[in-house]
Amino acid sequence: MPSRHDSRKGYPTFLLDGTIEAVDAVIGELFDEGCLGIETLDGTTRQRAYFPRGTALDALRDKLTREFPGVRIEPVEVVPDQDWVAVSRKDMSGFTLGERFFVCPSWESPPAPDETGRIVLRIDPEKAFGTGRHDTTRLCVELIELVAGTEVAAVDVGTGTGILAMVAASLGCRPVLALDFDPDAAACARENAKRNRLDRLMDVVRTNLESAAPHRVGLVIANLSRPLLEQEMSRLSGWLVPGGYMILSGITVDDVEELASRLEGLPQPMQLVRYHTAGDWAALLAMSPAD
Repeated sequence: MPSRHDSRKGYPTFLLDGTIEAVDAVIGELFDEGCLGIETLDGTTRQRAYFPRGTALDALRDKLTREFPGVRIEPVEVVPDQDWVAVSRKDMSGFTLGERFFVCPSWESPPAPDETGRIVLRIDPEKAFGTGRHDTTRLCVELIELVAGTEVAAVDVGTGTGILAMVAASLGCRPVLALDFDPDAAACARENAKRNRLDRLMDVVRTNLESAAPHRVGLVIANLSRPLLEQEMSRLSGWLVPGGYMILSGITVDDVEELASRLEGLPQPMQLVRYHTAGDWAALLAMSPAD
């Protein structure tokens, strides 16, 4: 019989407590490890970190405890699904994204187009990561806006809520493929695409990269962790047509030089076109060799 700590029945979490500066340093590490989101407990400085169902956190907690002695990290606790949905909606309201978009939660009435002058995307995060508020998502949108175009095929790897795939589809990319191995994320992305009437323009597929069929596209978007980017960069670059673009994020400013070096060392070396930063985070835009 599953115990009350069975992470298949909810979301594994742990609490962080310490100075704002110390906790912020840990949070940066958590998102690299797949953290879904952070909840600040009312009236305290304590913050709860949420992870996908089934994530084993004991080893990560031990590692963080050693590396960040100034932060107290409480034992792992599993919270029910409905608690994460409530957290994901807490304090979330509409906001601008990039130069062209306005993101509106599904539970709020969207503004009229002439009120924002932007494309309105209605997003319900449910149990998936990617509301558009995280710096890596924002940076990716900035770069997508630079290179997306009519009839450019695109793949969004680790799509989460589907927001980056929807941005690409809204800017004219055809077709758009959104990939995610997490069943909750894939279901969420499908619902968001339907909610925004983009479901006929993008296909959401639940798969891991090893099982994904090769594609020939003009744009690959991968907002992942650095270890996964390093592992899959060669595979993803192989999906690009000559002169195609790849956007990589989920990395820090300190990772830029190393990732740029790896791009140059691919079987078909890619050129770093530019990179954008926000706080400690960065996103790279690279181009494949032209014929």
